Amino acid sequence: MNPRYSIALAMSLLVLAQTVKAEIPPINWSGQVRLGYLGVRSDNDESDNLFYQTSVHADSYLWRPWFGVWNLDLSWSQSDSSGSVNDSSSTAVTGNGRVMLFHKSRFPFEAYFQVTDSSVDLADSVLSDIDSRTYRFGVLQRYSSPEPGGGSYDARLERYVQEVGSRDETNTTDLFTATGRWRKPKQDISALFQWRMDKLETGGLDNNELLARVDHNWNPSDAMNITSSASLNYLEFNASNAFANFTTTELVADSRLSWRDPERPLRVRAGVNLQWRQSDSGGGGTDDRRLRLQAGADYDLTERLVLSGDVSANVDVDAGGITSSFQRIDLRYTPEVIRLRWGLDYNWSTGVFARNEIFSEGEDIQSVGGNIQHNVNKLVILGEGRSTVLVFGAGQSVGGELRSDGEDSTILSQSISSTLNHSSGSRVASLSGIYTWTRDSGRFDNTVQVATLTGAYSRPFGDNGTFSSSFSASDARVDSEESSSHTNSALFDMDYFQSRVFGVANLSYHGSLEFRWDRFISEIGNSGNSGTGRWLWKNQFRHFIGKLESRFEVNYLRTSRGSNDVRILLDFTRHF
Repeated sequence: MNPRYSIALAMSLLVLAQTVKAEIPPINWSGQVRLGYLGVRSDNDESDNLFYQTSVHADSYLWRPWFGVWNLDLSWSQSDSSGSVNDSSSTAVTGNGRVMLFHKSRFPFEAYFQVTDSSVDLADSVLSDIDSRTYRFGVLQRYSSPEPGGGSYDARLERYVQEVGSRDETNTTDLFTATGRWRKPKQDISALFQWRMDKLETGGLDNNELLARVDHNWNPSDAMNITSSASLNYLEFNASNAFANFTTTELVADSRLSWRDPERPLRVRAGVNLQWRQSDSGGGGTDDRRLRLQAGADYDLTERLVLSGDVSANVDVDAGGITSSFQRIDLRYTPEVIRLRWGLDYNWSTGVFARNEIFSEGEDIQSVGGNIQHNVNKLVILGEGRSTVLVFGAGQSVGGELRSDGEDSTILSQSISSTLNHSSGSRVASLSGIYTWTRDSGRFDNTVQVATLTGAYSRPFGDNGTFSSSFSASDARVDSEESSSHTNSALFDMDYFQSRVFGVANLSYHGSLEFRWDRFISEIGNSGNSGTGRWLWKNQFRHFIGKLESRFEVNYLRTSRGSNDVRILLDFTRHF
């Protein structure tokens, strides 16, 4: 070949290579290699697990930065387990990825996927024995109108697949979701459409569900607001057992109006609610349509005296008649706060009401009643810079109701509460408690007592440590002539973090201790007692040397039933 042609060809190839290289977007790479050991020692199992994981992350743009971007995470994992129950080995490739086109425009498009495998999931120092692999794929399209109030729209199509190897099952879910939102002067409209299809090999289930909903908020004027909504829910449930098959259709429409008279202290409200429910199963079906109408008003007779009235009616649309109606009128008086000696604030209020309930079947009920309540509060601020705040309160209320059906009742309630907050530099502490006692003499004829106590504390510890702690406890008791129950629970936890442990740079320690207790006692003819509790102690050391991360964990769990569980994790991760 002529040397001139050879030189020209070489130069042409070099120019072409430089051009192609210039067109290939740069790729950002990162990743990690992880090697670890997890030992489990419990009353039911002893196992040793070795795991290895390599993960890679990459991201870049497509053609031009404005055209599209993408990211990809891939992991190759292997776990080998030997124990007293069985031996197992698992290998899996997992990851996720995402491609976004026109991501800075008004119509961005997105496609994504995710693959997980529970057998090599290393989260929370736990290796799962369930061989479950999941796949998730989806596309998402958005659009935003450039016009004011033109709206924004989303449409998403997604498939979820779960493979359970131990049961040789494959479950799939297909989901389509579309949403829209429009903002106009004095109006806000949103819409949702969702279609879901489930195919579960467990039980041979095949379900279809359709959901559609529209919400509208309208402010015709500064004094009026109207909120309306309509929803449709359709469910088709099919199983291998034909007797369990059924379909349901439910339609709900609701609208509420509120209006405030700009000239007078009058507030008016009204509402209408329509419900239609239809179901069909192997044993028959139902068709039920109901309408509820509501109206009410509040009028301020004085600055402290308010008169309120409400009426409502429930209509059976199929029967064409009113099944029940309700009328109520209230009068409530709330005076100004009274300042007492020693900085005490005294509040009280009282109210009376009359109510009428009419039923198409059964006895109508008329009732009158009232209540009065009062409480006293004290605020104390102490310390330099007002660092300590104490709030104390005590209250009492009594109410009664006389009913035409003889179900009269009297309710007496008393409460006492206190809250203490203290701060000094970086130290913060709080403590609060409340006790309530309520006696219902009448319809329920019971006594209810509830006490709660909570607290928290945090502070720096040395130059590189922080300590925090919190607790909560509650006790509730319900007593009546027929039965009594007693429930109590407690939760206490401490958390400590220390960097530069033993003066070593990049060596940190994180420890936590948690105690939980729950108990329920019920007496209905006989006695029953059940309580559960547990201690959980976590310890973790973490060290970095450049891009090498080392972690050592020891977790201990003990339950009130005497079971013990110890987990030891040691792993090394090299980042790149």
